[in-house]
Order: sequence, then C-alpha cells, then structure tokens
Amino acid sequence: MPENVYVTVPEYLLQQPGHLCVSKAGHFTYTRRHYADRPAGISEFVLLYCVAGAGWVADSSGKTHMSAGDLALIPPNIANRYGADENQPWQIYWLHFRCGEADFPLANQLAEMHNIAVHHPAVRDELLRSLQRIVQVLTQPDGFLPENQCECAGQLLLLLARLFRPQGDPEVPSAVAQAISILRDRVYGHITLSELAGQLGLSKYYLSHLFQQAAGQAPMACYQHLKCQEASRLLLATDKTVAEISAMLCFASPYYFSERFKQHTGYPPRRYRQLFSGLVESD
Repeated sequence: MPENVYVTVPEYLLQQPGHLCVSKAGHFTYTRRHYADRPAGISEFVLLYCVAGAGWVADSSGKTHMSAGDLALIPPNIANRYGADENQPWQIYWLHFRCGEADFPLANQLAEMHNIAVHHPAVRDELLRSLQRIVQVLTQPDGFLPENQCECAGQLLLLLARLFRPQGDPEVPSAVAQAISILRDRVYGHITLSELAGQLGLSKYYLSHLFQQAAGQAPMACYQHLKCQEASRLLLATDKTVAEISAMLCFASPYYFSERFKQHTGYPPRRYRQLFSGLVESD
C-alpha cells in the first residue's frame, strides 16, 4: 500500500506570532475513502493541491470538482467538507498555514481565493516543487528548527506569489516570484529597491505595490527575512562568529544584525546557536 506522509509542528515550536508559517503538511498517495468535514472550519488556511486522480471541495459557495492541477484554498473559520472521488481517489499535497499579525493584506487577499485551476505545465511544476520541498524539510529529523521553518515559509511565500500571477499571461513568471529569486541570489551581497526594480523593468513604486499585494510585505522586508534565514543556517553549520556572519551577509553592523535576527527568529544569534547546536561562541 502506498505510504501517506504528514507532519504536525508542535505548537510550542512554531515561529513567533506575526510571521507566515506552516503548521501541518502532508502528501497523501492512498486516499480511498478520504473525507474531512469541518462544520466550523479551523483557525488556519487549508491548501489542497491535487496531483492525480480526482476529488471535491464544498463550502458555502457550493461543491467544486477537483482533478490534477487544481488547487483549493480554504480560509480560516469557514465551514467546509472535502473528499476523494470514489472511483479515482485523488493524490494530494496539503498544508495548514497561518498568516501572522503582519500579513493582514495577504490574508485578506487569500480569503477571496477559493478554487484555482492551474493549466500551464511550468506553473504546475513550480507549485509541486515548493510543496514537495516543504514536506521534505518538515519531515526531516531537524525539520522543526527555526531555520527550517523559515525555509518552509519562504517556499510558501513563493508558492502564493505564483498563484497571484496575472491571468492570461502564464508564460511570463510573476514579477514577485522573480524578485524573490533575485533576492535569494543576493543574500551575500546588497541590492537596493531601485536596483531590484530596474532588473525587472519596473518602477520601484509599482514593484512595491505588486509585492505588497502578493506577499503582504515590502520587498526589502522579504530581503531581511532571507538574510536571517541564511544566517540561522550559518550559525548552526559553521563556527563563524556573529560579527563574521553579519559582515558576510552585508548587515550594517553586528548590532543591527542581532536586532533583525531576533525579530525574525525570536532569539539573539548567540542564544539561537546555544539552543539549537550546542555551540557557544567566545567573546
């Protein structure tokens, strides 16, 4: 029998309130008689992505059939039911995720989205890669570490940005998805908002508008998040000092780096290293 894989992040290990985070994730390949009925919904978004077979999702707007390439997004606290088709049970990736206190624009926009048919093969592949990576990271032995939760949040942000791709123009990657990719490539350097917008052929004001709509935050806030994600990896995987990591990632100063890092992970860099790797940095 094919194996179903799923994971739940313990509540006490979830990242700080105010940040986008994935609380549960899974990949179900054997789904005969799979069914969920939530009369009051749950307090988180539910994302279902059908990769094969068929199923259905029902809420106050009615019942929608789903097949390969269809994605359902169920907002928090909305009564819903969903299940696998009796004859061709679906195979699905699924997530439960939260939008933090800083993500109200994103949450409001997501709440207006329900069922999305993803027709273009390249977009399907991109969505699948992000979902596969989230499940892969969280099911690792160290999947609950803050740095891995940060990576999952980044993958989720990229996935959501793809869903906001302009309709009728599936060949052109979303400006937001492109921007995130550029920012990832420049975590060890420095790029200004004007330079980022120039690489995309957009004004910085229009790029900020698109980014705020799709991601619920400013481009440079996302840049800081990506730098802190890489810093958390370096703190656990190397013996470099906080000052060295700060310089590598082009922060203005070790103090500024420490403040930003604590804002994103909930811990100062030295404390983070002590808690999650056992390494103690000498002064």
